[in-house]
Amino acid sequence: MSRPSILIADLKLEQNIWELAIRIVNLWIVKERNRQQHVEAIIQDAKGDQIHIVTRNRELDLWKQIIEEH
Repeated sequence: MSRPSILIADLKLEQNIWELAIRIVNLWIVKERNRQQHVEAIIQDAKGDQIHIVTRNRELDLWKQIIEEH
């Protein structure tokens, strides 16, 4: 049985796993001076709350595989 989705306003640092139902509002790849890249995005939950997220460099390939357009 899966956990119920939570909202952005309900996130707590002491939680180990966050399961969010979100929509990606904006997404872009940042190229750093050291030639590494990472993904930054604005995500939105069901209530309309938005936050800015940043991935780690080493997770870029994983994110490229998971994220689908439309």
